[in-house]
Amino acid sequence: MYPPDGPQSIGQVLDSGFRIFRNSLVRCLLFGALAMIAGQLPNIYSLLAGKTPAVIYSRDPITLALAVIGSVLTVYLSGVMLIRQREIAKGRRESTRVELAQGLRRLPSLLGVALVSVVTLGLVPGAAFLLAGSSLPEPLYVSALVGVSVLGGAVLWLVPGLSMAVAIAVLGEAGPLVSLRQGISLATGNWWRTMLTFVVWAILLAVFNLVVVVLILMALPLLGATDIATLSAGTPVVLVALRAVGLPFMVAILLAVYGDLLVRKQGVDLQRRVASMVQA
Repeated sequence: MYPPDGPQSIGQVLDSGFRIFRNSLVRCLLFGALAMIAGQLPNIYSLLAGKTPAVIYSRDPITLALAVIGSVLTVYLSGVMLIRQREIAKGRRESTRVELAQGLRRLPSLLGVALVSVVTLGLVPGAAFLLAGSSLPEPLYVSALVGVSVLGGAVLWLVPGLSMAVAIAVLGEAGPLVSLRQGISLATGNWWRTMLTFVVWAILLAVFNLVVVVLILMALPLLGATDIATLSAGTPVVLVALRAVGLPFMVAILLAVYGDLLVRKQGVDLQRRVASMVQA
């Protein structure tokens, strides 16, 4: 399943992602659950300490430290999951120890790419927040609004390249800066199809989550859970479980898109080499 035999349509890329997800779900489910638990470490600590789970606005050093640790663990486990899914898609099987070691070796590069991606994606919300709270004169406000819009377009254009940089940082041998450059180069020329693939995937995942939540909420009363307290306590558990399944699905789609772009890039390079040989 990876890499594909040739360039694929958007539907074929999604189908490849579905097949990778289906074949690897059982072996990746534990990693997905651990990643979701790691992401909830600050909230778990806040609940045990009797505090309100609000990491962003908390000044508690323990909560902030757990947020950082949880984020690093989530990134690391996602990278290990990507390595495992690639091996499964290739019809191979490595030991868990080897996959964990490889993920740990690639973690600095992956963290660098993730940090640049988070900062880049946060530029527009941050600029919009500052602009909303400012008291600029109308001409300057309009100019700033135009600047934020241009910045938003630039960030949107970088999204596919940043996504591919994540895959390169994990599956390649390059550092974070080289991974970013190669990821943007790989996505250049295929922006629309890559972005559309991610959009369709996001819609499918949202619909799937909505349907599952509705079915579970309908089933709980049949099982005797009719009080508000039980429903309120059960809903977050369901959402965490869905995210534990959704993370392997996201990684599988990322791997499928990366494989398709690699094949397309190699095909373009091959055509250029053939053309240069003919001219020579």
